[in-house]
Amino acid sequence: MSTEKQPHWQALRATKSFSMSNEIAHAARLLFAQYGDDGAVIAIMRAAEAAAGGDLELANHWEGVARAIEGLNTDLDSAH
Repeated sequence: MSTEKQPHWQALRATKSFSMSNEIAHAARLLFAQYGDDGAVIAIMRAAEAAAGGDLELANHWEGVARAIEGLNTDLDSAH
């Protein structure tokens, strides 16, 4: 049994308290708030890491987060 601590984003995925769309929206808001436009790049990097590890479900999740961040950018651009 590994005592290695999971990253927050993997632990969040393991909980059932969020629906998938809420998880994606929540992760997108957090990454965008912390990294701005670079949040989408970080989400894509996490998707690639998950895919390389064979977790396609998690990879799809992070791809959804990247799309959601791009949507946040579009919404902010159209508001100005």
